[in-house]
Amino acid sequence: MTATRRNFVFLTQVYPPDPAALGQHLADAAEELARRGHRVTVMTADRGFDDPSQKYNSRETLNGVDVRRLPFGSFGKKSIAVRLASGAVLMAQEIIAGLTMRNIDTIVVSTSPPLGPIAAVVLSRLKRVPLKYWPMDVNPDQMVALEKIRRQSMLVKAFDSMNRVVLRRASSVVALDEKMADLLGSKSDISG
Repeated sequence: MTATRRNFVFLTQVYPPDPAALGQHLADAAEELARRGHRVTVMTADRGFDDPSQKYNSRETLNGVDVRRLPFGSFGKKSIAVRLASGAVLMAQEIIAGLTMRNIDTIVVSTSPPLGPIAAVVLSRLKRVPLKYWPMDVNPDQMVALEKIRRQSMLVKAFDSMNRVVLRRASSVVALDEKMADLLGSKSDISG
């Protein structure tokens, strides 16, 4: 048991038993925090990311982690518009649910859904708690690299603005490697 028990809230679109890799990584971290005696709550979608016909329990405890699944958080991966819509709906629900929670000490967020970090920023500011950001990818860079959207597009500019806000608000950022750390540093307009 830890000397100071903290209350962590994870915001994510995917979490086990959903097989998406990002959820598996977040589960490892959440379960380890719970094992160390912290209270951990995960807010996630109630449907599968790859298969939205898969429905999960609305609330359960998995390996010491309180998992709360919100409706309308995954409409599948048919298109970018569908993904953004489901992410926006989930983000709004996470903000509302988070505002009703008491004694949040830290918010942890990754990049699924891509708009999820905005919910984390809002809750972090309103609850006046630190935000821990663990990006598994950097949006919209993949789409630009695949030439699906142009670097000068409004969508890219919007995501770059969102990235700056999240990176500046985060009390810590977990980068997967040095190249990602450099990319995130350039997106936050912070040198070094």
